[in-house]
Amino acid sequence: MSHVLIISYLFLGGVGGGAFIVNALLSLLSPIAAVASGSERQSLVFSGDAHRRLLGPGFVACSFVHLLGMLCLFFHVGRPDRILVFVTNPTLSTVMIGAYALVALAICCIVLSLVWLGSVRMNAAFIRTITVFGMAAAVVVVVYTGLLLQSFSIIPFWTSPMVTVLFSISSLSTGTAFIFIVSYISRAKLMFGSTIKRLAIIDAVFILLEIVTLLIFMVSSFNNPITIQPTTVLLFGSMSWVFWGFVLAWCFLQYST
Repeated sequence: MSHVLIISYLFLGGVGGGAFIVNALLSLLSPIAAVASGSERQSLVFSGDAHRRLLGPGFVACSFVHLLGMLCLFFHVGRPDRILVFVTNPTLSTVMIGAYALVALAICCIVLSLVWLGSVRMNAAFIRTITVFGMAAAVVVVVYTGLLLQSFSIIPFWTSPMVTVLFSISSLSTGTAFIFIVSYISRAKLMFGSTIKRLAIIDAVFILLEIVTLLIFMVSSFNNPITIQPTTVLLFGSMSWVFWGFVLAWCFLQYST
């Protein structure tokens, strides 16, 4: 059960962080989020129904995925006292930075969900600050999750720094695809067709970077005497069709989305 929880967190943490970065960037580029007219220019931000439909569900979906990932990580740890240590006796470490980034991102997700659903109104500068801060926290979460995967020294194949790089790029790609799905469900795609098309181009670039990074990862693994055997088995062994099948299916789903 513990293995299922940590694997679930790795997936949810990557998707949630990547999706937040994409949705937050869209909100910063939104003219209604950045500009308020008349007396509301300096005090309040009011988003129209169209932008609410695009950004509100996106932030809500990010909140759900991120909080679910945090729950998986919490139950994987299994002992609340270990988590309380970060509050009562914080020490500078990768785990501590990741833990605080997770909490910070959760708060930003919830606040921005309320803002873009129209439930609350806030100062325009404050909303932009929360958005930028949340993007920074999301970047830390994505990198931290990649480092967590890389730290599994029991599997030498995963200890390469390329794992973190590949995971980070994949998080942005899957996060973009996740926002695509949300825009379909909320029907925001009908009103923001050109924006979604631009995102599709960006996602295609992410996919290309993933492929290049994966190739570099495979080549570097061949040059490592510790990982050459598992790499050979993965690429050319009796079960290699599973790996290549997943890679092709993943590329197809990313492109079609």
